[in-house]
Amino acid sequence: MTIAPQLVELITAQDLQEAWDWLVNYIEIRPTVAGTSCYFDNKCWRDDPNLPEFENEFPEICLMLGRLYIGSQFGDSRNLIEMVHGRAAQTVQLLSGNLDHDISAVVLSVPRFRNHLSEHLSFWIRLAIEKKQRGAAYQPLQMEFAYSRPNIQPEDKGPDGLYIEVAPEYRLEIQSVKNSIGNPRSLVASASFRTKVNPQPRKLLDDFWLLRHRNDGLLRLEVLLDQTLDMLDADTTKQLRLGLIATSSCNAVIVANTQFASEDLFDGYEHITPEISQRIATFLGAVDWRTLATETNNCVKQILRTGGFL
Repeated sequence: MTIAPQLVELITAQDLQEAWDWLVNYIEIRPTVAGTSCYFDNKCWRDDPNLPEFENEFPEICLMLGRLYIGSQFGDSRNLIEMVHGRAAQTVQLLSGNLDHDISAVVLSVPRFRNHLSEHLSFWIRLAIEKKQRGAAYQPLQMEFAYSRPNIQPEDKGPDGLYIEVAPEYRLEIQSVKNSIGNPRSLVASASFRTKVNPQPRKLLDDFWLLRHRNDGLLRLEVLLDQTLDMLDADTTKQLRLGLIATSSCNAVIVANTQFASEDLFDGYEHITPEISQRIATFLGAVDWRTLATETNNCVKQILRTGGFL
């Protein structure tokens, strides 16, 4: 006799759908006019305590972001992309018992969770931007775009995310994400890269340059691309995949306090590629990013406690 595994519901399909719909309604599409060095997409949460609606807005923001984090951390990747394309959301469930130690260690560490949340925000924001761009009526027979599953842990190597379109044409966007509770300028690019094009590892723009000009991380990128294309049932040749990487756009994503939001953060982007259309910078700002991440962490922990996992 086989005993069926016991599954615990973390997020109902209705709650996940509500969080996704909220995000799509909340954000705006990407700017269509380039700045000096890139397309600078400045987005921020309405978490300013001086706003009259703050007492209602802030708890809702944290709850919705917490639900989305649970969805992209524990949900089925294909089901999430199907939901984004207008199909029914699915309940997020976990096998009863102890939570994977690698995951609980992230959730229980405020700094590590903050790093991890920034990658998950990048996942959801990029999908929501595309959904909003295509309009509320967009419900294709075949899925036309996807984003790779976020890393299991914030320290995992390789790109933080791949966004890919297969219709109306093939297009790839490589995302790298950094967050900071202070000035993020040193995380965007090293001083030696900005002035002398002498790249240093683990900086957003430096790493983009190393990938394009020295193929650093190319193999990991290919594997991630294959996995993402599989979600779209896209049959491609190796030549096409390498061509997608060669012509890909870069998206440098910074999550920090809104006071640091400036295109000047991304000085040096022009060293990576002469095509400004391939240089994108996304700033996800909060008046107080530390507080927003901490309160979202509290929402996530409450969901996991309710399920008996913490």
